[in-house]
Amino acid sequence: MQEELFETPGGSRREIIFLKRSLTGNPPGFSAETVTAEEEETKEEKGIICRFCKNVITTPEQIIQMSGHYRHIFTNPVGVTYEIGCFSTAMGCVRFGEPTDEFTWFPGFLWSYALCSKCYTHLGWYYQSGTNGFYGLILENLIENG
Repeated sequence: MQEELFETPGGSRREIIFLKRSLTGNPPGFSAETVTAEEEETKEEKGIICRFCKNVITTPEQIIQMSGHYRHIFTNPVGVTYEIGCFSTAMGCVRFGEPTDEFTWFPGFLWSYALCSKCYTHLGWYYQSGTNGFYGLILENLIENG
């Protein structure tokens, strides 16, 4: 695993080490989305895949706009800049951690980590507000396949 694998919007080395150590089994705060048979078929066809293990993460059809844009560039408090894309669903991600509003990039939304369900690479964040939610995924960590 890479040291920056679990960089948070707030970003602290202590948090990163804690997350690395706690990713065995199903740690508290770990939530995998249910994958339907239809989504499983999509996984075998085309999609947007994890750059590291080639797991299908989502599809171009899931692209959405938040605050009027699909792509956003944000810098966290420790100076790491990310270009993220917004997706309504990401069946190849698992969510990790308790949702927080600390250093959120989308006012009114709490965030938790979005990890690849196969290799657990940090792919971005899941944002939620009430019953609404979306994924903000790091575009550098994704490849469009097909």
